[in-house]
Amino acid sequence: MKKALLSMFTLLLTSFCHADGPTLFLNENFLKEWQASPESKILMMDGTIMDPAYRMPTGEAPTLKLYTKSEDQKPAKECVFQQLDKCGIVPLTLANQVYEESFLLKQAKSFSGVKWYEIYTDAKNSNTMWVKDEQLENLQYKISTFGAEWLSSGVQVMPVNRELWKKQNILLEPKDDSAIVINASDGLLLFRGKIHGDWIAVDHKDPSCKTPVNPKCSLWYSETETKIQTTCPTGWIRWRNKEGKVINYIYPELCGED
Repeated sequence: MKKALLSMFTLLLTSFCHADGPTLFLNENFLKEWQASPESKILMMDGTIMDPAYRMPTGEAPTLKLYTKSEDQKPAKECVFQQLDKCGIVPLTLANQVYEESFLLKQAKSFSGVKWYEIYTDAKNSNTMWVKDEQLENLQYKISTFGAEWLSSGVQVMPVNRELWKKQNILLEPKDDSAIVINASDGLLLFRGKIHGDWIAVDHKDPSCKTPVNPKCSLWYSETETKIQTTCPTGWIRWRNKEGKVINYIYPELCGED
């Protein structure tokens, strides 16, 4: 019974945090083939136009034009956001209700004043294609790093594969032979703001304990709530396994910010 209640608590908290709104997750099909590095460059493309009244996307999904070579005049493929699988494209992220796509970036360059980006269209075969900045008002480009977007700026720790998550334990220290604190799947994991190599520090949140509010979310809570001392189990969990594959990441937006 206790396990069932904890599982329900985790589901409810996750649903509450996301508020059934637009979400963006890492793509397991890409990650299972990729040797991850926090320093890896990524190209983020956002074609979402938000309805100010409902804070939800409005309008049609933009089209991504992919070129075989930089400086080509005609695209080899034209693919609609959120439907890239129909073009055989495997992006780094998967979006729900928002028109965002992220790709592992190989290189960027300019030609005749136009910015071009060579992106990996799958991780298994290391295939690449080119996209160019079409200077469209509803399509924004941003270059970042994997670590900056998915290992440092969020609140909740998310598993890439929930079935494998059940086999993961929170450990007392950031090393594989450390003592087990608790199984990861029986609660909500909150990032404690520390990374040590392949490990991230976490709080294991369940109905029986309290954690301080993450500073990122402080505007939503009272001063007293932001100063709570954790009574939850704490420890370390891997974000990357021994083979270099991402198994957990830190979800970047869970406090209702834009």
